Amino acid sequence: MHLLKDKKELYITIFLLVFIIGIRLCLIFYLYPDKERIYNGDSAHYEGLALKFLKNGSYEYPPAGRFSDMIRPPAYPVLIMLTYLIAGIGNFIFLLFWNVAGVVFLFFGIHALFRRLNRQPHFITLLVFSSDLAWILYSKEILTEPIYTPIQLWGIIFLLDGIQKRSLKFLIFSAIFTGISALIKPVSLYFPLIGIVILMINRITWKWSAVYLITFIFIIFPWLFRNYLHHHVWSFTRIQNNNIAVAHSAFLFSEIHNLTFLESKDSIIKSVYQGIDRRNISYKTEDSLLSSFARKFLLQHPFLYIKAIGRGMLITLFDPGRLVVNRTFPREDPEKMGFTNSLGKVGISGTLKLLLKKDPTHVIILISYLCFLCFFNGIALAGIFPFLSKNKNELIILSLVFFYFWITGGPNGNDRFRLYLFPLILVYFDFGWQWARQKFLH
Repeated sequence: MHLLKDKKELYITIFLLVFIIGIRLCLIFYLYPDKERIYNGDSAHYEGLALKFLKNGSYEYPPAGRFSDMIRPPAYPVLIMLTYLIAGIGNFIFLLFWNVAGVVFLFFGIHALFRRLNRQPHFITLLVFSSDLAWILYSKEILTEPIYTPIQLWGIIFLLDGIQKRSLKFLIFSAIFTGISALIKPVSLYFPLIGIVILMINRITWKWSAVYLITFIFIIFPWLFRNYLHHHVWSFTRIQNNNIAVAHSAFLFSEIHNLTFLESKDSIIKSVYQGIDRRNISYKTEDSLLSSFARKFLLQHPFLYIKAIGRGMLITLFDPGRLVVNRTFPREDPEKMGFTNSLGKVGISGTLKLLLKKDPTHVIILISYLCFLCFFNGIALAGIFPFLSKNKNELIILSLVFFYFWITGGPNGNDRFRLYLFPLILVYFDFGWQWARQKFLH
């Protein structure tokens, strides 16, 4: 009986891996050679950094300004550069290898996470991940998430290992993986602080916590030092000021002045830099201008800011991804009126009305996916209580991790942020699904 069970699990794993790889290969070959359909807003910047580095060894993307080299950490552009150096310049080659490999690596990471919970994921849980529309469509784009997500997930898994086995070795592994993930996507930059809180809750000695933090700093230090040499400032990225001062404030600004998100960003930038020659401005001066504007504006509207963050978190969970669908299957002129752009001006209900006015094929796809997301997140919410009864400590750990990654998006909620939340939501979903089966089907 045990042998038959093992064979069944093996066949299920093989089937899902073939499905995961096959559907992405079909999509990539379907899009080839139209590279515009594998580019989102950040793709040209990542690839531009890689191509510039290949050309003359400099890490910069000129159209973005003097400090463009500090917006995006180096790991992802360097990965593109190395791939092009070995296999030749061709973005589809990069997708065929790294994006597909990343999703497979993530699949095994999800299995490993469930094993740390002494749990076998249900077939439906794995099928939900394998067939999620956002994960499928974003897996064919030049962007960080297909590679970032599995690396960060393994950082979380090793953190669990370190706590469960009381092993410093696994905490060091966790810090290394988290450091690498931060060098790919800076959303992980402050995660070690959450890691230390988790270690304190689990009564791990402060010496081990210090080793964990020092290891993380050791991984990211070369990039910090490089920025100091180039710009005389100890800064990991300047994207936090762009996000808080420009993007976060733009959501509030749009609601107050009845503007779209993009119109608000333009107004804020003009206001901040009015009468200033940006060509000669220093990093510290620009940083001070953006920080002081953000502090003043956001503190004037604290409740509106909290509301915007809550709305952004909600959108992250339920955004069906109209822009990525239109990039993949273009049926209307490319535009920037996505969920994010219209939220401040017309709210969630107004944005949904805008969605329903679009191409009928897109409406069917997106409404169907939105219904799936409501079902998926609803089952995940129901899974909290059976999770609590069986794995209370792990629930606390994963909930702290989940909330950190969920709230860091701030008001800028969108479907891309859901990609790295998805493996964690799957855990709640699995508890909820198996609870629902036992309650209603038996």
